[in-house]
Amino acid sequence: MMKIKKNLKYVLNIFFIVVIGWLTVRLLFRGEEFSDIVADLHLAKKSWLAVGAVCVFCYVAGESVIIKYMLRLFEVKTPFRRCLKYSFIGFFFSCITPSASGGQPAQMYYMKKDGIKIGFSTLIMLIITIAFKAVQR
Repeated sequence: MMKIKKNLKYVLNIFFIVVIGWLTVRLLFRGEEFSDIVADLHLAKKSWLAVGAVCVFCYVAGESVIIKYMLRLFEVKTPFRRCLKYSFIGFFFSCITPSASGGQPAQMYYMKKDGIKIGFSTLIMLIITIAFKAVQR
């Protein structure tokens, strides 16, 4: 019974991701011809697309380093891979929520799920946000 419940949850999660992905693509490219988009992608230099992907990964990994460092200050041992997961979660939720307001709460939720105290995760997200805003000015 437990395995069926777990499999059902997994299938529902995949269905949710597919629906959200489909809605995102439909809303972003409303009024555009799909063939034009594909043609534009074929015209783009693949090296620049690769450089862009590497830059995005480095940006997310940079936040992961900060999260890992801050967790270590609170004497919470967390592998870098998990900190990278938190950063990608924040990046994803910031992209899909209005005014990019969903990233930090989602990161704190997943940190709490992994056993990190909510006070620690809140303070870490606050410090990172303040640091990012201070650098932008």
